[in-house]
Amino acid sequence: MKFPESVLTIGKFEGIHRGHQRLINETVRYAKENGLASVAVTFNPHPYVLNDPSYKLLFTQAERALILKGMGVDYIEKYNFDAVFMAQTPEVFFKKLIHDFNVKAVIIGEGYRFGKNRAGTAETMQILAKKYNIDFFLMPCVHSGNHKISTSDIRRFLSAGSLTEAENFLGFPFFIGGTVAHGKKIGKKLGFPTVNIMPAADKFLPKDGVYATRVHRNGEIINGVTNIGFRPSFNDGEKRTVETFLLNFDGEMYGEEIRVDLKRFIRPERKFESLEDLKAQIERDVRAAL
Repeated sequence: MKFPESVLTIGKFEGIHRGHQRLINETVRYAKENGLASVAVTFNPHPYVLNDPSYKLLFTQAERALILKGMGVDYIEKYNFDAVFMAQTPEVFFKKLIHDFNVKAVIIGEGYRFGKNRAGTAETMQILAKKYNIDFFLMPCVHSGNHKISTSDIRRFLSAGSLTEAENFLGFPFFIGGTVAHGKKIGKKLGFPTVNIMPAADKFLPKDGVYATRVHRNGEIINGVTNIGFRPSFNDGEKRTVETFLLNFDGEMYGEEIRVDLKRFIRPERKFESLEDLKAQIERDVRAAL
């Protein structure tokens, strides 16, 4: 495929937080104003996963594609991040970008590094862009107060159950997407039927516990209460689950793709001695979520 003339941005984009959004929005704006295609380039596997196979991504490839498409990006492309790719010098990599995506302009963040041993800096790319007659734009980091917004901080907030702080850095609620699967139907017996989704194996999950949530289903938004964790009352072992009771909903969703936005941490997960105790606590959780 020969790409149309394009403006390109590139990065790991794990969180697509407010800093990444500035890059993406500027890329889309510049493309529209100059008759170019907008391209976001990322990597597979994520560079951190290559160094640590146990690393879980804040948002999966599919979730990131959903966000980027929603922001108006024309093309979402990825390079295979392997030993051959990592061995490229900064100039060889830059020339590859120009060739592969018919690049006329590049927009990057000030902290971007590229090429073998991460030797290339924003200044390096600016020099290369001038050499190859490519327009170059450097975007400063985005701050919240005096603190630079970063994916690592968002992960730290979520691990502590600090949803407000995470949403402030992201610019949108942290969410978990997945296909609704059959569960043990215990919630239904208690009078609180739930929907269960199995997140991707490489998906980062926040602190175990109960959350006030919003479920997106085919354009419909339904308030809910979600339990994330190991369901110790039912001896589910080492398998983490995402189970949501939907408020004011009566129906089936099996096999449907939904998105669960986490809005507020209500309480830690705990084991209950009886189903009656669990039911009473769920009733309190529902009141807390309203």
